[in-house]
Amino acid sequence: MKWLLSSLPILTLAAASKPDCDCYQTGGNSSACFSSYRFYDFRSLSGTAQEPPNVTSSLGIEPAQPGVLTSSSFSRDWRLQTWGRGSQDDRPVRVQNSRQNVWIDSSASTSHLTLRTYRHPGFSSTAEMEHQEREIWHASLRVRARVTGSPGAVAGIFTYRDDSTESDIEILTRDRVDHIRYTNQPTVDRHGHPIADASTEMTLPPGVQWSQWHTHRLDWTDAISSWYLDDQLLLTKAYGTPKAPSHFIINLWSNGGYWSGNMAVGGAAYMEIEWIEMFYNTSTIAAREIEK
Repeated sequence: MKWLLSSLPILTLAAASKPDCDCYQTGGNSSACFSSYRFYDFRSLSGTAQEPPNVTSSLGIEPAQPGVLTSSSFSRDWRLQTWGRGSQDDRPVRVQNSRQNVWIDSSASTSHLTLRTYRHPGFSSTAEMEHQEREIWHASLRVRARVTGSPGAVAGIFTYRDDSTESDIEILTRDRVDHIRYTNQPTVDRHGHPIADASTEMTLPPGVQWSQWHTHRLDWTDAISSWYLDDQLLLTKAYGTPKAPSHFIINLWSNGGYWSGNMAVGGAAYMEIEWIEMFYNTSTIAAREIEK
């Protein structure tokens, strides 16, 4: 039996469980079957009506917001990151992730998850959440989100194993609000020359802006990577399709470099998320079994 996307249950921070099904069937041009499904709904949760204070410590030791983000159901699947990275010539501003930069915002009638990056005089305080499944092998990943705030930040939705095994959705707040970037790594060859097919800067459909609520989707199948917005296929790439198990990351950062841009001191940017949906396999064996 195949469970169609339209028949899947709506869940809150829980996993779909259908012991009698063979796979979850997705739609679109990159339709595929997947063995596992997760849906994380942040729209009806208790949280805070006030933004947490900006992080002024470069240690990354701030605690997570009590409640949902410290619950066993969230912590089982997601980990809020606290690693930091020092400055270099190509990234002159130190980066430090903090759990305080991720929170449930319940100030409006519909709640949502928020990630923040804030430019302190001495460093950028950033946010990253990583899914605990480290062996994702092909997936359809969807995030209902919007991005706002100061120029100089990068909002990332991506699969990652290493710097040469990575597929990205990236929103740069220094870009026009109708531009988005889709990339399969690596973007340069061993001589440091850009690879033409690696990264594409796209103009979104007329009237669409990443500062508004939209569903961003990345499909990773064996032969191609496909990027959608609100279920409209925008781009496919055969180049750089990941060939090794990876994990799923969502982050928001700024390091003062050429890529992100240099956020002004005191500036901040935000990625707000209503829900995250994941269809995925966890090994080549699972993929082969589903395809039979």
